[in-house]
Order: sequence, then C-alpha cells, then structure tokens
Amino acid sequence: MAKIDGKTEILRAVDASGLQRDPRAKQAYKLPGIDGWRLDLGGARTARLERHYVGAWRGYSEPLYYGQVRSTEFAKRWVDWVVGTIRAGKPAGPEPTYVPTAKEARTKAAREQQRKAEEEAKNGPGYYVTNAALSGLGVRVANHGPYRTLDEAIDKAAESYREYLQQRFQYLLPVEVVHGASRRAVESGKGYTWWINGKRKGAPVHPSQMRLFADMKPLKTAIRKALTPDLLHEPYRSRVVSKRCDPMTGHCYVASEAAYHMLGGKAAGWTPMFVQHEGSPHWYLRGPKGEVLDITSSQFRSPVPYAKATAKGFLTREPSARARTVIERAGARR
Repeated sequence: MAKIDGKTEILRAVDASGLQRDPRAKQAYKLPGIDGWRLDLGGARTARLERHYVGAWRGYSEPLYYGQVRSTEFAKRWVDWVVGTIRAGKPAGPEPTYVPTAKEARTKAAREQQRKAEEEAKNGPGYYVTNAALSGLGVRVANHGPYRTLDEAIDKAAESYREYLQQRFQYLLPVEVVHGASRRAVESGKGYTWWINGKRKGAPVHPSQMRLFADMKPLKTAIRKALTPDLLHEPYRSRVVSKRCDPMTGHCYVASEAAYHMLGGKAAGWTPMFVQHEGSPHWYLRGPKGEVLDITSSQFRSPVPYAKATAKGFLTREPSARARTVIERAGARR
C-alpha cells in the first residue's frame, strides 16, 4: 500500500467539505458567512483550527501533524469535526484521534521494544569505566560501558589510565571500574567500585591522584610534615635532633623518592635529579614541564644550582622502606 501523504489527504478533505480559501491569510480556509473561525494549514507540518479573538488568533485545537494522518478516512473525520465546530461555535465533541491498525500497533510495539533494548545496552546495568571528576560530591563521568564482565572493564580502565599518564594530563583523575544498575546511577555516585588505578576491590584513592599538578604546596606540606629525625642516617640525625641545622637537612633523598612515587613516577613525566651543593649531595625532582620540585631546599643558605644537576635514578625501583613510611604519613595527613 502506498504511503499516505497527510497534507494531501487534509487538502482533499478540505476541498470536499465546503471550506473556502480565506484571502486574508495564506493557506487558510473558512466557511462562507461565518467569521471568526478558520482552518490554518500553517507551514509544511501542521494544521490547526483557530478562533479569532480581539487582537490575536488563538487555537481551539492542538496542532495536527501531517505525519499522523495515515488514512483518508481519518483526514475526512478530522475535517468534518473542524466544520462542525465552526458551525456550532464550540468544539463538536472530542477531537478525532487516529487509531492505528493492528499491523501499525505491532510495528510500534516492536520498535519500542528495540528502543528499550538499545537503551539498556547503552545505559543499563553493568560495569562502567569512570573518572571521579567530582568524587567529593559523589559525581562520576562514565566514559565507557556498560561491560558485562569485570575483566573486560578492568582491561579498558587500565588502558585509559595508561593513556592519561602518557598524555601527562594536568589533572590525574582516578580511573575507576564501578558496577551499577545504570549509567545514571553510576554517574550519580551509586554502585560498587571494583577497581581504582590498578588496584582491585575498592582500594582507596590516594589524595595525590586528585591534586592539580600545578599546585605543589599541599604535597610539599604533607611530605615535610612526614619527615622526622628517625628517618635520617648519621651524621644528619644528631644534627637535626640537636637543632644545629634546618629540620629538612639530610631528608632530600627520601623526600624526593616519596614524591616521585606519589606523583606517578616516570610514567607521569617525573625525573629524579642530583646535584652537589654546599659540600653535600642533594636530590630533587624535575616535572613533566621542566618544573622543579625541591621539598627540602630550606636546608641550604644559598640557592640550589639546578642548571648543574643531572638526571639520576633512585637505588630501588620500588619505594624504599623509608619512602613507604613517608608516603603513608603524607597520605594520612592530607
């Protein structure tokens, strides 16, 4: 069966109804001898019955979209209702509505079922890979998902996290795998977190992962507070305990090592640097943009000659025992 053109069917029904063109408006029709009412075909998509009040035309019916006219019989019923309303000066009963055929009803139901299935596949229950962009407010951004298996989601999350580190984003946001009832639920802060930045089963996010790299003050303050004389070797320990020198004296290696691992290390663009100054070895970090992070520079009387420093690796690939102590203390204090 050929597809019904709603506009054409309305026009045919108008031609057979006794309505005549209204010269005062384009594509408007009225009944001869009855003022104040008209049928306006409007633009390309709507037809409406209007009643004229002082100063304005106000519609009596909701617009009828041509796309809704799927039969000649319905177009005729609707125009007949318009004519009856104009003659009576009030709605001639309820506006006719189109009743779909059984085939149209089945097609509509099948489309709705497909839409729901697609919506669930896109936003339904499962594992989501998220950024906790506003985790303090319980808000996440679900970038990927839903995945049906935890392993699949973790693989994607690990890939995303590696990309973030390589791109040296200004913010290092926690990449999470969260299982929730829907995308909306996950993004509103609900669901169970299974993975954060390489750690499974809801391991807590370290504060440094939410810190703006450009602002080193919170990190420096936390590490400086974590540096105590028990972490020093002689002769530095005795000198610091006796208060014969700055409290940061001798702490440069462990402070730089702890900061290096807290900031993501080499993958995040950080490099350990070494220089001799005032007769002592000194360690600090150079950042991904060439910035200097020297947590213990206060131990010197003169500026550190950073231009003379060379890149040098730490003694161990993983954090040393002293560095782990500093990391634990600094994380607890921030």
